[in-house]
Amino acid sequence: MPLAVVLILLAGMIGSAQASEDLAYGAVAFDKAKGFIAFAEHQPSEALALQAVREDCKSSNATCSFEHAFTKQCAAYATSSDGLGFGLTIMATRAKAEEAAMSECKKQGHSGCKVAKLVCAPEGYGG
Repeated sequence: MPLAVVLILLAGMIGSAQASEDLAYGAVAFDKAKGFIAFAEHQPSEALALQAVREDCKSSNATCSFEHAFTKQCAAYATSSDGLGFGLTIMATRAKAEEAAMSECKKQGHSGCKVAKLVCAPEGYGG
């Protein structure tokens, strides 16, 4: 393969990795009273990720008292089959986030807990 083709291919790979890192932030916000959860993903900064979930809360008339931005982590939300139990966690890996969210849901005495939403930042990050 000619050197120019190899360099073009490498440049494309580096560019796509950089694009992923440019959108490396996510956030989650929660209104416990309403049971409302807002997620943001693919954001270029912590501030913009938090702004996105705040806007989602506001547009849904929710008062989100918990909010957290993250990068190189995953947020998972699990809910029980009856809709009354839930778990919301942010962990270093996809597997740990899912496991912890399900565990929190089950601790409340509910069954049939399943992960309803998983957001990792940057996209594709699994830890």
